Amino acid sequence: MTISELRQTIHQEIDRLPEKALDQVFQLIQQINPQNPAESPELDPLIGLFSGSSDLAEKSEEILAQEINNHSGWTWK
Repeated sequence: MTISELRQTIHQEIDRLPEKALDQVFQLIQQINPQNPAESPELDPLIGLFSGSSDLAEKSEEILAQEINNHSGWTWK
């Protein structure tokens, strides 16, 4: 099946759907369309995984030590 035939088949299947299902189809298309201009890269949770400091593991003890206070429940053992 060519791309053109596949697109036509998808259009035909969408035309057969009940109206209540169209909202779900639209939401699915928005999720899988990488060129969706409404989506902002800042809102993508995966991008946040890589935006932190590259030496986070090395500085983890220092960062945690800064968070310790009398009321935090953290202690040194």
